[in-house]
Amino acid sequence: MRFLAAAALTSALACASTSSASSRGQMASAQGQACPASQVAAVVAPSSELYARPDGNSKLMGNVDGGTKVCVDTSTSGYGFRRIKLPDGSEGYVDETHVNLL
Repeated sequence: MRFLAAAALTSALACASTSSASSRGQMASAQGQACPASQVAAVVAPSSELYARPDGNSKLMGNVDGGTKVCVDTSTSGYGFRRIKLPDGSEGYVDETHVNLL
């Protein structure tokens, strides 16, 4: 009887660990969608400016609200920027110092 209980517990734990474990590249974004493998989940700092290219001299597309959960590239681009994908699907570049990985 103990053997059956131990086997059932082991089986349940194995299923729970494989289904709930996720790599950093698959963490959920603000809308509950998974980030692509090339990106990770992050939160943007207040007053973050969103640029069209990874350069502070490129077109300013707007500001991102502080605390917004986004998906970001795993590496920097251009002059210290990270490409981000916002919850609405739009993309742009933010200074990497304004990105806090989750």
